[in-house]
Amino acid sequence: MIHNQLLQKAVEKLNTDDGNKCTFVILDLYNAMVSAIAQFRQGAENTEYKNPLQPCCFKIVDFMCAVDGVCADPKSSFFFDQGHPSDNGWNAIYSFLQGSLDKELRV
Repeated sequence: MIHNQLLQKAVEKLNTDDGNKCTFVILDLYNAMVSAIAQFRQGAENTEYKNPLQPCCFKIVDFMCAVDGVCADPKSSFFFDQGHPSDNGWNAIYSFLQGSLDKELRV
């Protein structure tokens, strides 16, 4: 909690000290990801996927996904591997960030 408060103050200072040349914003990736995962799970309840959050990459060789270890339909996966969202996952996360980003950047 203290870290977030200090971060907020530091970002406010950055935004005022530079003479409005730059805009700094704080993105809440944690809550955006949690919301996107919840939405993805809910949307996948009526599909054939037993675990919609199972990574698309299911065979790792030398710390990389093997060519023969990629799922048949990568667009149906939220995660590419065990630690990284797929393009589909990042699109879902961005959809939760877009409103606050547009507001903060006055787009």
